[in-house]
Amino acid sequence: MNPIDILSLYNHHERIALTLPGCQKVVAPDLVKFVSNREHGSCISYSNIKANELSQRITSEIDYFSQLKLSFQWHSYSTDTPNILEKHLVQQGFIPEDTSSFMILDLSAIDGQFSGTDMCIEVSDKQGIQDAVRVQKRVWGADCHTQASHLIRLKEECPQKIHIYVIYQDEKPVSSAWLMCNPDSPFGSIWAGSTLPQYRGKGFYSALLGKRIQDAKAKGLQYLTIHASKMSKPLVEKQGFTEVARYTTYFYNHAKDTYSLI
Repeated sequence: MNPIDILSLYNHHERIALTLPGCQKVVAPDLVKFVSNREHGSCISYSNIKANELSQRITSEIDYFSQLKLSFQWHSYSTDTPNILEKHLVQQGFIPEDTSSFMILDLSAIDGQFSGTDMCIEVSDKQGIQDAVRVQKRVWGADCHTQASHLIRLKEECPQKIHIYVIYQDEKPVSSAWLMCNPDSPFGSIWAGSTLPQYRGKGFYSALLGKRIQDAKAKGLQYLTIHASKMSKPLVEKQGFTEVARYTTYFYNHAKDTYSLI
């Protein structure tokens, strides 16, 4: 797997040709952005701006979203050009969120079955999705109402784009994760593998990982990606995931500009 070739393929399918439900897509030769019809969800998914135009272009995007009264994210990979992008984003008021390892698994290298996958229940109804998000809320301590609403809406509107899994123990949800698949893309992506603290060490994360790998292969996907945290990176490395870049999301809050005018 050549990292340069695979990242070029990924950028085309998952950042440039991408579509997002509930968003208007705006494409320029050097930038792709999505404008959400809701408060959350707007983002710049891809950029390849000339270094001498970078500062002005960032300002233009800030003005564009601020006029719409929308905050937005700018997705950045360490292999993006120019290599001064992240420095300029911070200088112009973007807040960096946690950096993760962007890792890719070549599914053709995977052979055989994984143990424990029978514990993983795929859910599609509102209650099941709320169970999955309830795990995330208890693990991460955040208000996940927006996340639950987004997942329920996505499953209703594009059922083949997302597969959500829950492991139940003691008649309650204790571990959850999901698999995302974009139409006509050879890539799938795995997200949110989390287990309640008191149920860790029982193989639930590995079971959910194996289930998603198996289902991705069954769907005919060629590659599986993850934006891995420091905790999950060594676990997915054991299954053959390889780091090809570092990933950081930069957040711009339009409200701070509004407050500065008061």
